[in-house]
Amino acid sequence: MSAAQATPAYTNNTSVTQISTNARIDYVLRFSKHAVLIIDENSSVCSQVSNQFLAALPDEHNAAYIAISPKLNDIQIRCRIIEQLFFNTLFDPEQSLAVTVFNLAKENKKALSIVVENVQNTSLQLIHELSQLVIIAKKSNIDINVVMSGTASAARLVAQHASLFDKSLSILSAETGQILPFNSPLFNNKKSLFSFSFAQKIIWSIVLFSTVVVIALVALYQFDNLKFSNLPMVTSQIATSEQNTEFVLPIKKPVIEQEEQVSLVENKVESESIKPLAKPANTEEQLATPEDIHGWLMGAKTLVNAESETLIEPIQAASNNEIVQAITDSFEIVKEAPLNSADKAKQPTDKVITNQLSLQGLNSDYYLNESSGYVIQLSGFSKQQALDEFILAHRAIPYHGYYRLLENKPMLVLTTEVFASKLLAVEYLAALPESIKKSGAFIKSINTVNNEINAFESSQ
Repeated sequence: MSAAQATPAYTNNTSVTQISTNARIDYVLRFSKHAVLIIDENSSVCSQVSNQFLAALPDEHNAAYIAISPKLNDIQIRCRIIEQLFFNTLFDPEQSLAVTVFNLAKENKKALSIVVENVQNTSLQLIHELSQLVIIAKKSNIDINVVMSGTASAARLVAQHASLFDKSLSILSAETGQILPFNSPLFNNKKSLFSFSFAQKIIWSIVLFSTVVVIALVALYQFDNLKFSNLPMVTSQIATSEQNTEFVLPIKKPVIEQEEQVSLVENKVESESIKPLAKPANTEEQLATPEDIHGWLMGAKTLVNAESETLIEPIQAASNNEIVQAITDSFEIVKEAPLNSADKAKQPTDKVITNQLSLQGLNSDYYLNESSGYVIQLSGFSKQQALDEFILAHRAIPYHGYYRLLENKPMLVLTTEVFASKLLAVEYLAALPESIKKSGAFIKSINTVNNEINAFESSQ
């Protein structure tokens, strides 16, 4: 892992002791228990340093390389790193890399190197896992090297939590190769307007302009309302024009003379509700007021059908809970065979457990009856509201479910059907909607599922 062939582009010409960036990386990895974080605002500079590091690795090193995209979450990043290092090996992507990679490396007894670019797009948790992996491996005499690269924002995040990385991470400048302390002025969050990029300035200009336009429109609207609200409305012509623009509903009442209409406009009194009226001998269509229409639409009032003199009830909207219940009732998740009394006594999953999510059709025997295979874990839920929203959003996808323990608390896990091979599960996972794949769906063996079910049932 020698770095003597590094190019002079990363040599610090102003330092008393000149050293290339790759030579500095080699020095830190050899004589410390630290992971390395390379920073530079130019991503191509970091990529060149990472490529030189990978090219200088010995043949016996098992290497993994990943460039992190903002669309990847922690579970997907863990899967890609482990799958590159240990092909066709079962693992739990919810576990920390410091635990999973260390245990697999201990079994294989082979030196490992992990290179992660664009680390500013990942979380503080994943950076901490990679740095802890190096400390644990060095203490057990296992050769594991971790080199991360990114912009200054990643170093800023580390500097804000310096107590977590004080003895596990070294920050290097990609251009000079010098070690940067956590309190370096480069990691300050202060930013002036002139430091924004051209695209950021355009976006902020559009936001400010839109805000000013909205404020101006609201001010003009309020000004017009105040101006027209002061106009007098005491003439019969105004009353007649107002009546001509109102909606007509089939409500009958006696004819009102012209003088009485003017009096009603000047002294308008709204009644609490519209009462059913009998048909008089001489009638004409009554003009409903805007208040009557609003009250009928909101369900506060009822109208009378003039022909049959019957009440017209407003339509009641269904609630979210009623919609979710209708979906779960109409879509049977698992078709269960009828059980006799002896089988019902053996089924602990039919018991009502307190503080447990409610979902119809769950049957843990669907998994326990399978000795091999794979499923895709769609998601896990510890709150009923989140479960209802997921079912409502993805009601077209067939699923199965079981209960497991997570931190000694029941959690409902939704999965696909059991696939006979891992290849079928991978093809099905690729065909799932992007919203489910981005939420962290992954492949799990049926043995792992059965162990979780047995652990949950034994705890009840």
